[in-house]
Order: sequence, then C-alpha cells, then structure tokens
Amino acid sequence: MTRLSALGVALAMLALSLSGCDTGDPSDPDTTIRRVIITEIIVDDAPLLRENGDDWDGGAFGVGEEPDIFVELVNDDTGSFLFDPPVDNFSNVDANDFPLVWSSSPGPDEETLDETVFTRFNTNLAVDLYDEDPELTKGDDDFMGSTEAFNLQDLVDGDRPQFLRLESADGEIQVSLRLRYES
Repeated sequence: MTRLSALGVALAMLALSLSGCDTGDPSDPDTTIRRVIITEIIVDDAPLLRENGDDWDGGAFGVGEEPDIFVELVNDDTGSFLFDPPVDNFSNVDANDFPLVWSSSPGPDEETLDETVFTRFNTNLAVDLYDEDPELTKGDDDFMGSTEAFNLQDLVDGDRPQFLRLESADGEIQVSLRLRYES
C-alpha cells in the first residue's frame, strides 16, 4: 500500500469514528464531546428488606440478614451487562452504611471502580443493584431493583452535569453517578 493510499484509509477511518460523536455547538468547535467517563457510582439508598418484609439473606438469629450489595451498569434496551466494579460487594449493609461508593480514586471507605468510558452515546443505560449470595448456599444473586434509564446523548446535548441522580420507579433505590466529559 502506498503512503498516499494509507493516508486516505487513515482519514476515512477517522471520519467514520467521529461520525458517531456529538457534534457540539457548530459555532464553537471546542464543545465537541468525544468521550463520557463514569468515574464514580454512589448508592445513596437501597431496600434493606425484600418487598414482603423478609431479610435479603434470611439469616438466622440476626446473622447475615443484611444485603451484600453490588452494582452493575446495564444496557436498558437489551438487558445486557456492561460492567460491574472489580470488587465483590459491600457486605452486610445497614442504613448507617450509606452512601456506598465505588470510585476510580477511592478513599478509605470506598471500593475501587475502573473508569468506564463511552464513545457512543445513544444507548439507554441503567444501574442494577444485587444482593450477592454465597455460591455454596443459594447460588443465585438476588436482584434488588434498577434505576430508571438514562441516555448519555441527552446529557451530552444538554447541560452536561458532573453528577447524575438516578432513582428506581418506586424511589427505593437512589444512585448518583459522577461523570467527566472529554473533547
């Protein structure tokens, strides 16, 4: 391949990769957003009892009754899993433990989060919460609920908030995301 044709291929690939990005304000080229990064997930509230009033883990004598909460970011349109933090959970969560924080730069009471980078913004996303169950006893983790869906394109085209507050339809789950936008 000649240098000229290689340059043509590279330019075509660049043009295609930019076509899926926010165009920003046409009068101000510095407003074009190419990446949205989730740097922190904060669970401010979650149901500590099941809908019927039972404990999540059904522990005996007050042991192991509190949920062991972990989160997943999902494609709300397909239900497909996008990521979860690289830690197991926050164990035996009670009301005094909130907020639960997964962060890309964690403090002493926070769990680690790998930054999640999006270069396409037209997917509807939601945060699902689960109670982790030990494999040897119950096996399947219990779905606690999900936030209402949000769309990154709406944020990029709108006021580009640094924090996005999400809730479940019944208001029992409250989650905040810290976002960073890059040109």
